[in-house]
Amino acid sequence: MPSKKYDWGKLKQEFFESDYLEAKPFLIAKDIPYSAPNKKMVKGWRESKKEYQKQILEQSKEKQIEVKIDYAKRREQKVQEAIDWIIDDIIKRVKNTENRKERVTYLEKLKEDIGEGKKMILDVNNTSHERTEEDKAILDKIKKDLWLDEVKFSD
Repeated sequence: MPSKKYDWGKLKQEFFESDYLEAKPFLIAKDIPYSAPNKKMVKGWRESKKEYQKQILEQSKEKQIEVKIDYAKRREQKVQEAIDWIIDDIIKRVKNTENRKERVTYLEKLKEDIGEGKKMILDVNNTSHERTEEDKAILDKIKKDLWLDEVKFSD
């Protein structure tokens, strides 16, 4: 019969959190005899610890993924805020100018800034100058808001 002076539940938790891979050296380090009755008490601890470690590792991986997703969302939000500010600023400038050439310059600058913002969001160094459907929709909205002639400002 194992000695009742040991708190086996607490010892098991200590073993799980320790660097020991086997129960025998753990018990010896705790000055607990590795006797037949005590062997019965620690039976299966090794396998249980392996499962416990797998669970901890999986939880850690999930947490890392959550942190990365959260970071990406915050970064995307900040970049989108910057793009919105740029769009608002350029709309104000374009509305306040009578010179059509300046309007084109402002719209081209807006196009570049939107592209740069997207690169920051995606963290990609894409040198392609292809306009996405979203870019076209944004520029079309701006042109409409500014009462610009579609023919004179098309690519």
